[in-house]
Amino acid sequence: AWLVLGLWAVLAVGFLRMPVAAEGEARETPRDVLRILAMVAAFGLFILGLETVGYDLSIWGFTLVGLVIGGERKPLPLLLFPPLFMLGVIHGFRLLVPYPFPTSLL
Repeated sequence: AWLVLGLWAVLAVGFLRMPVAAEGEARETPRDVLRILAMVAAFGLFILGLETVGYDLSIWGFTLVGLVIGGERKPLPLLLFPPLFMLGVIHGFRLLVPYPFPTSLL
């Protein structure tokens, strides 16, 4: 509970220090809104894919799509980060969760 309260306090200070946009000035461009909607759609597909294709492939795909939507274009991070992140998350799940869950590769 203390950790959540501390996180809330840090976020509150950050939001209070954020400059206020003038009236009529858009905070997000249409491109920003499309990127947000793309991430929401990717997260929806991630949730749907957890049981159907497995946690491992679903995490890998969501991480890859998230990097691309976020603007990453270099091939090395796109090739290395999603599988390493997937391995770390699956390993962490297996340490925390006492029952098996569906995976395709692992």
